[in-house]
Amino acid sequence: IHGQTTEDDLIVMLRLLVQSAPEAVGISDRGEYEEPPLVMALKASLYAGEYDPDDYLYIRIERRIHEMVRIMLQHNPQAASMVLKGARGHYTALHSAVFHGRCSDTINLLLQAEEKCPIKQECPIHRGEQPNKAALLANSQGELPLHFAAMRGEPPRSFFFLSEAAPKAVLKRDTQGLTPFDWLWIRFVSILLSLDDRSSRAANNNGSNGSSTATAETLVPVQRRRPPPPTTTTTSSSSSTSASGTSTTTTASTSTSSPGYEHNRELNKYSDFCSLERGDFYADLKLIRRLDPPADFLRMRHIPQEFLLREDVHEDDVENENDSTRQPPQDWSKRSIQLLKRIRTRHIQHVQQQQQQQDDPHDGGKEPQDSSSSVATATVPANGADRHMIAWTRIEAVTALFWTKVVSFLRAAHLAEHNMSSTLFAALQEQDIHNNFYLAHAAFASTCCPPPVVEIVSSLFPHELSLADERGRVPLHYAACRSWEYCGNGNSKVSSQEGGSGG
Repeated sequence: IHGQTTEDDLIVMLRLLVQSAPEAVGISDRGEYEEPPLVMALKASLYAGEYDPDDYLYIRIERRIHEMVRIMLQHNPQAASMVLKGARGHYTALHSAVFHGRCSDTINLLLQAEEKCPIKQECPIHRGEQPNKAALLANSQGELPLHFAAMRGEPPRSFFFLSEAAPKAVLKRDTQGLTPFDWLWIRFVSILLSLDDRSSRAANNNGSNGSSTATAETLVPVQRRRPPPPTTTTTSSSSSTSASGTSTTTTASTSTSSPGYEHNRELNKYSDFCSLERGDFYADLKLIRRLDPPADFLRMRHIPQEFLLREDVHEDDVENENDSTRQPPQDWSKRSIQLLKRIRTRHIQHVQQQQQQQDDPHDGGKEPQDSSSSVATATVPANGADRHMIAWTRIEAVTALFWTKVVSFLRAAHLAEHNMSSTLFAALQEQDIHNNFYLAHAAFASTCCPPPVVEIVSSLFPHELSLADERGRVPLHYAACRSWEYCGNGNSKVSSQEGGSGG
C-alpha cells in the first residue's frame, strides 16, 4: 500500500472507473448526507486515521485527494455544482472540501469547475434569491464555505480563492449574526488565548515539561521571502531568484501556483511584509499547518468564554491585573499592532539588506537587528550557513497569517460594496480606471469588519486616513455613516444583515 507503484495503480483504476461512467461521479448514495463519490473523495482523510501534520503521510493524503478530485471533475465538471441535502441542510462539494480542510488547490479545482457549470438546481431555503454560486449557498445555520474556512482557520490561499469567487460571502451572517470576518477574529483570539495558556504552563513548569509544547515564543526557522514563482506558460528562472543568487525553475504544468494570488496587487502591497509562503505549495502547506493548525469539526464553532467575558468588561471593573479573562478587549488589537509593526520592520530591514547585497555581493554577511524587538537577536540563526533563514516566533507566525487573511477579506468587502467581480476589478486596475484601493477605507466602510481589526488597519496605515478614494471620501466619511454594532461577542441580534457604507 505504501509503495509508489501501488499508489499509481490506484489512481489508474480510479481514472478507468470515471472514464467508463462519468455520470457516477455525481450519483448520491442513500445515506444521511446523500454523498456522491466526489464528496467521499473530499472527505477521504477521515478514513486515514490519526496522523501528524508533520508526517509525510499528511502531504501524501492531500496530494492523492487532489488528484482524485481533478480526475473526477475533468470528466464530470457538473458534479461541482450539484446541490445536495445533508443533516445541516443543503450543501455542495465545495462545502465538504472546506469543512474537511482540503488544500487550497483542491478548493480551487472545485471553484473552476463550478464556474464552467453554474448551479441550476433550486434550493428551498433560498427561494427568491437563489444563489448561482456554491460559495454563496448557506446551510440551515446560515453558514457558507467562507464561514467554515474562518471557523477552522484555514490557510490564506483558501481564504483568497473563496473570497475572490464570491466577494459578497464575506458580508453574509449566519444564524448567530456572525460574518466570516467575525469568525476570523474569534478564531485568531482563540489561538492567542491558547498560546498564552501554553506559555503560562511552560513558565510554571520552569521549562521542565514544556520543551515539546509550542508556546508563543517558540522559534521556528523559515526561509527568507523569495519572489513568487511565474505562472506563465513558459519556463522562467529570472523572476524566482533568491537572495543568495540561486535561481529556481518553475513551469506552468505545476498546480501549485495560481495567477491572481501571488501576483495580486493588494495582497503584495498590504501583506507581503508578513507572508510566510515561499511559493512551494506543499512545503508551505506543511509549514502553515504546523504553525497554525486548523480547528477540527468538533471545535470549529466554539467561542471561548474569555472572549465573551471581555466584550462586557470595562477597565474600571478589572479586579486582578493577572487575570487574562478580565483584561480589556482592546489588548488583543494593541498586541497584534505591536507584533505586525515588528514584523514589518524586520521585513524592511531584510529588503534593504538584499539591496546592499546586490550593490556589494562581498558584504552580505551582516544582519541588521531591530532594537525594538525583544527577540531581535534571535530573528536570524547564529549559524552563518543558515543566514537565509528567519526565526519567527509562533505568535508572530499566527499573527502574520491572520493579517494576510484580513487583507483578502477587506478586498472582497470592497468588491462587494462596489458590486464588482474580481475579474472586472483587475481589468479596471489595468486600465487605471479604479486604481486607488485603500485598506483603511475598506475597513471603515464595511460593517462586516470587526472594530478591533479597524483599529489594527488604522495603526498600520495611518497615512491612508487623510487620503480620498474615487468617491472623494476619506475614512471618516465611512466611519460616520456605518453601523458600529459589533456581533463578535456571539450576540445573534444585529441591526444590519450585510456590510456596506450606506449612501
